[in-house]
Amino acid sequence: MMVNQGSILIFTTFILAGLLTYFLARVSKMSGRIGGALTGLFSIIFVYLFFHIYSLPGVQNLMFLLIGLVYVSSLFLLVSKETPPIQYLLFSGAAGSTFAFINGLDFITAFIFLELSTVFVFLSIVSGDRKKGGFLYLLFNGTGGLLFLYLLYFIYMKTGRFDYSAIAFLKPDEKILALTIGFLTFAIKMGTMPFHIWQPYAYRDADNGITVFLSGAISKIGVFGAFLMVFLQGSSFRISGNVYAYLGVITAVLAGLYALLQEDAKRLLAYSSLSQLGYVVIGLGLANSLSISGAILHAVSHGIFESLLFLVVGAVYIRTKTTDLNKLGGLITYMPISFIALLFGIIATSGIPPTIGFPSKWMLYHALVINGDPVLLSLTFLASILAFLYSFRLVYSIFLGPYTLKEKVGEAPFPALAGMVFFLLPLLILGLFPGLVLKFIELPVVRFGLPDFSFTPATLKTPLATVNFLTVGVVFIAWFVVAILVYAFAGRSRWLPVKNNYTAAEAIEDERILHYTGDFYRFIRRDMNFLLRHSIQRFYRRLFNLFGVIGDGISRIYTGDVRTYVYFILLFILIVLFKIKGGFPCLW
Repeated sequence: MMVNQGSILIFTTFILAGLLTYFLARVSKMSGRIGGALTGLFSIIFVYLFFHIYSLPGVQNLMFLLIGLVYVSSLFLLVSKETPPIQYLLFSGAAGSTFAFINGLDFITAFIFLELSTVFVFLSIVSGDRKKGGFLYLLFNGTGGLLFLYLLYFIYMKTGRFDYSAIAFLKPDEKILALTIGFLTFAIKMGTMPFHIWQPYAYRDADNGITVFLSGAISKIGVFGAFLMVFLQGSSFRISGNVYAYLGVITAVLAGLYALLQEDAKRLLAYSSLSQLGYVVIGLGLANSLSISGAILHAVSHGIFESLLFLVVGAVYIRTKTTDLNKLGGLITYMPISFIALLFGIIATSGIPPTIGFPSKWMLYHALVINGDPVLLSLTFLASILAFLYSFRLVYSIFLGPYTLKEKVGEAPFPALAGMVFFLLPLLILGLFPGLVLKFIELPVVRFGLPDFSFTPATLKTPLATVNFLTVGVVFIAWFVVAILVYAFAGRSRWLPVKNNYTAAEAIEDERILHYTGDFYRFIRRDMNFLLRHSIQRFYRRLFNLFGVIGDGISRIYTGDVRTYVYFILLFILIVLFKIKGGFPCLW
């Protein structure tokens, strides 16, 4: 079977655009930025035309639009600073392979562009100052690629076909095996626990613009692939679906717990991204109409708010040259627009109206209640509490409290601000009108053989309740405005003279540390130490050491001495004769 021609067209187009930007950036920094901006504009037009000409199926269309949004906004951040020319080319390659994977309709196309995305992302990470994240990314995602290659081989040997519909010809037990292999492949791509080790390091070490794309778009390869496995398996998936739901909730809880304890903003957001993707796995694992729809909606939600948060942190880094939460604070005075963007991002992360994070989690919680598993429901609720806690840590440490830097900084560069607006608009609009997304998901859910649910652009009806997201959002906005007015006219602090006795006669120090950031959740680290001291990293470290020992042993065989090879050949011949004759030569 030939590789999908549409996917080849997409990939070639993005590579050519990346090459153009690369050569322009080598001429001068300004021409590179202009080239990057033009590439972004061209990409918008290309995605729009492809969307209308090829009329992709619902979820593919949705992922296409989401990845296009993240791609353009990531470019805005890249052109906001001095970006090495090679990064433009590698970024375009990663974007093109991601689009091509989503567009593909067969396992051959999926495998080729899955691996190409891995290679381009790896090269973009290791081209920077830090290498560890890139090599961990390659190790885990390369392993996932090998699993997918075996899946491709297995399906072809059983059916003689490479198209996605070939799974329908597998026997029930073969479908379960194919599901397991495929789901593991895409769980690694999403960074689902226990395959998450690469994610915090890769997100930290990558260029900030690449990190936005990693979280918002590359992870959607895993989401789309996992959805594809669920959709193609049909009723076979429901046999073991709850196992994957528990895998998702463990990821959501533990990643949320680790996010609380991070001192670096990018590592915090890496664990946040991982935790939020756990909700997607929960929804896919439950495999009912509400849960699958909620999972896809939350994947879109995650792509928007997590990319927005990474974009803001990237803009903060451009101005401050650090993402260390212990060194930041008080930036609300100098970066108010970035503060507002981050505020709405963490509101969406916490699942609060009027943002898109609310309807997606609302659907998932209803699906959990209908499922009737109290443990799964309770753990998911715990993950939401943790999401609020680490979100508060992020906004407090960066923007609130006294200003901690020596020099004043400016607002984020204009291209970065434009990227924030690109995310803020759908974050709010889709929070009030989630039906605009659900219409893309409705048909696949019906084809999956599940009962449909009724919705309009602003309302959703489930067996448990009917909710109008527009009304809920307007009420929350109204109360938010009231709170701002109260703060503005009645709740502001007052400047007091030195002689005022509010200090109870204690001396006032000129320099006092008022911004509490270090060990922000120290009590959680102390109380949860019994759990945190058990790390999957230790297991992987021992596994790598074992492979190292095996490798050293094998390397001793290849000494370069012909006599050594002769000895091993003779030993091999003796072993073969022993197996054939059933004894040693003296006994023959």
